[in-house]
Amino acid sequence: MMSYDVYIVYEDPSCIDRVLNAVSDKTPYIHFLDIGSKKDQHKAYQLKGSFGARLNPFVGIKCKDKPIKGFYSETGDAISQLLIWLNDAEN
Repeated sequence: MMSYDVYIVYEDPSCIDRVLNAVSDKTPYIHFLDIGSKKDQHKAYQLKGSFGARLNPFVGIKCKDKPIKGFYSETGDAISQLLIWLNDAEN
């Protein structure tokens, strides 16, 4: 299985519970970036900019710091799209 990092940019903290309740122990590193937090804001905007995303939540997946997949709220529910992708990646 490929090693990758999942970055989730969110405004609504319920995204955290939704993801953590649905993933297994085999899930890669998951990084939550609160767009409203001064600590996370710069990195969140930088990540969204590298994928061309505007809305939150946004999910970016990187392998060795190279962007490989993005899930956009502009095209639907980014969290649901991520959970489907993770399930497929684990199988």
